[in-house]
Amino acid sequence: MTFYKEKIMATNKINQIQQQYMQTYGNRQQYLWRYYSGDKSVIPVYKRTAASPLKEKTHTNVHVNYFSDIIDIKQGYMFEKIDIELRDERARDLFDDMKKETSMRIKNSETGELTSVSGLSHRLCYTEDGIFKIKNLQGWQVVYEYENDIYDPDYAYYFYSIKPIDDQEPINYCNVYDRENVYYFVERKEDKKGKIVSQGANTTTSYIPVGEPQPHNFNQVPITPMKNNSLMQSDCEDSVGLMDVYDEVISDTAGELKAARLAYLKIYGDIYTGEDANGEPISLPDYIRDFGTMLFGVDDLGNNLGDAQFLEKKLDDTAIENHLNRMRQHIYEVSGSVDIKEALSAERVLSVKASLMRLENNAKTSENYMRRGLEKMISLWVYFIEETEGVQLSTSDFEITFTRVFPQDTQAQADMLLKLSAVLPLEDALRLSGYEDAREIAERQDDEGDVAGIFNQEVTDE
Repeated sequence: MTFYKEKIMATNKINQIQQQYMQTYGNRQQYLWRYYSGDKSVIPVYKRTAASPLKEKTHTNVHVNYFSDIIDIKQGYMFEKIDIELRDERARDLFDDMKKETSMRIKNSETGELTSVSGLSHRLCYTEDGIFKIKNLQGWQVVYEYENDIYDPDYAYYFYSIKPIDDQEPINYCNVYDRENVYYFVERKEDKKGKIVSQGANTTTSYIPVGEPQPHNFNQVPITPMKNNSLMQSDCEDSVGLMDVYDEVISDTAGELKAARLAYLKIYGDIYTGEDANGEPISLPDYIRDFGTMLFGVDDLGNNLGDAQFLEKKLDDTAIENHLNRMRQHIYEVSGSVDIKEALSAERVLSVKASLMRLENNAKTSENYMRRGLEKMISLWVYFIEETEGVQLSTSDFEITFTRVFPQDTQAQADMLLKLSAVLPLEDALRLSGYEDAREIAERQDDEGDVAGIFNQEVTDE
């Protein structure tokens, strides 16, 4: 039984699938991506308004984009050097051409970004004019239907929108992939009378099939998930709240510093300002400006009925700095990242080790899932090349290598090596400092005598 025959009786299932996913995971993934991208409509600090008109001049909204920094560090650390090599010479040129045609290195880096931000992304493999191509998709765009293995689904539902040039309302589509074909659906909106409308309050939506199904030229569903971890969570899933608090504190501090330039007058008690020529009470600012004094009077016992004094604003710089530094530290810790500022601090040798362990463990987890996704992509290309070129290959003929690259300059690399060598074996210290030939350098330790000599020799060799 074809997909159309199975689904034509309930095309709203596609709509239900999307809605259920968006309510559970999709909306959160979309929110995290918009937050990372600096969308002011979702970042809480940008939504703050002044508590009162008197606060308007000193009200401040400041956003520090730690989210972007954390993702950029991980992306540079583990996603910039992913090498996929084919050991079988028969199709090596074809594979190299495919990597070049698809901009594989850029696509892998982009996958790392999408996955780290939202916790999940997807890779679509397709053919166009007989050429193998790939496309990265956002996490909320694809939903899988499978029994045992998400990497071997029965169906994949790919949702996307296209905005016509002459129309304000985007059109929603869904391409459904099974193991052989791709089926096309478009969202239709109807009013209560069944008339097709573009939008409205009392409308129902459903996806209807359009066109004919087309073979996608593969032997399995050609979309694969790229998971960040087993829970499909963003690196910043649990630290966004800390970022919001940091923004609030630094914004309030900036506002208080601006307010320190103003003079605050505190008045308490009852004050009589009198009436103007029209019999209306004179406003307090006008009264102070015109008369330059305030009359509160005294009670029967001679006690003042009120008073006025100027207030002096004082900020505890040390407390504010300690609070911000503590939150900054927690943001990087919760995100499984490393604070470059702290890592390069000469006094924090142990924190360097701990920070790098967090980043390395985070990277290892993502690497396992990234490798699984790349292996699925390779299996699709192996099938494609066998069908088009008649060359039989095995996925075991491919080698995937992830090379960690810690972002730093030469001086920072030297500092990092000297610090790590105090708490780690030299080979590990060299590797974490960014030396690809760490073992070879470490073996020269006996001849060179100390770490500094090894480092200086390495710099000279370069």
